[in-house]
Amino acid sequence: MRPWLPFVPVILLSVALAACSGPATGRPEPAASLTSAPVPESATGEPTEPTEPRNGAPAVDTPLDLSHFLRSPCDALTSAQITDYFGAGTSAKPDLDTPVGPECSWSSDDLHRGSVAVVFPHLNQSLPVLYGKRSTFAYFEELPPADGYPAVATSSLDLRPEGRCSVVVGVGGEATVDLTLKLSKPRVGKLDPCEAGHEAASAVIGNIKERN
Repeated sequence: MRPWLPFVPVILLSVALAACSGPATGRPEPAASLTSAPVPESATGEPTEPTEPRNGAPAVDTPLDLSHFLRSPCDALTSAQITDYFGAGTSAKPDLDTPVGPECSWSSDDLHRGSVAVVFPHLNQSLPVLYGKRSTFAYFEELPPADGYPAVATSSLDLRPEGRCSVVVGVGGEATVDLTLKLSKPRVGKLDPCEAGHEAASAVIGNIKERN
């Protein structure tokens, strides 16, 4: 079991598990400002690179195909990973029709436990666009690559003191994978939620790569 997500009455991840203790919304808070556009496709069906300036954003050499996860977002994390992170009794809640894009959130009825949500956005906010707007966010922190793909921690609201962090990973073209994590209560103030979010995002990218 992960030390940053103990199986105890506490709250953890959420890309939409509500701003503080409400239900998941499925995007980094406030979701709409951190989402991305549909992935443009070339004649080969692969994502094309964004046409706007990169604004310092790292390039992606091998774009990922997200088509499976747009239909089955809860495959972003395996049952074993969820049990490892949160313990038994954590349920997945898919939603293919959010305004932001397909999402899956994992939580339990016990709001003191950890929780997490992953969204596959379809709005116009590629990683280079986010880099161009970095000064407008409450925080914008470049993270180590998430299993080889560029990642940043960023949000329009800074809820890190409450144990929440949003992570955006660029996966090629204008596509991103967005995750929000909320630490369990015993870990708030003791562990960096963005480090935990980066670990979870790396697991998500690893699962996506396995299906490519």
